[in-house]
Amino acid sequence: MDFVDKVYKDLYLNKQKFVGVCFGHQMIAYALGGKVELTNRGWGVGKKKAKIYDKKKWMNPGLSEYELLLSHQDQVTALPEESILLAGNEHCPNSMYLAGENFLSMQAHPEFNFNYAKALMLSRKERIGEEIISSAIKTFNGRIHRPEIASWIVNFFNK
Repeated sequence: MDFVDKVYKDLYLNKQKFVGVCFGHQMIAYALGGKVELTNRGWGVGKKKAKIYDKKKWMNPGLSEYELLLSHQDQVTALPEESILLAGNEHCPNSMYLAGENFLSMQAHPEFNFNYAKALMLSRKERIGEEIISSAIKTFNGRIHRPEIASWIVNFFNK
């Protein structure tokens, strides 16, 4: 077990509240016995919708789905034991989950805005490809649910 795995496991076993976003989402799964793999679905970039499968009381304001920005190739393909899948979509089936009662984990980036997501994609143009970036930028309209997901995170820590 390496140091990072031990830190995650210690936090989990000691019932410390923790939120993992993107790479943190993947590290939680890996450290707690789930599986993380390079997806065959291609880059997850741009704005994507995720459907809520299991609504918890702290997920207030209530939504049946949310839209956030993404930037990833790897994703969680098997949840850790004692996890509850909260949200997903066709591209990323395990978009948000709870590990036990104290780890909230999400693949999408509630901290990203459209300008930052675009700049990040352009900085990775050789890796992502212009066609994928162009398609992702076309999703940059309407709203993203940053305030709602931020409220969920605060509520999760305060429950």
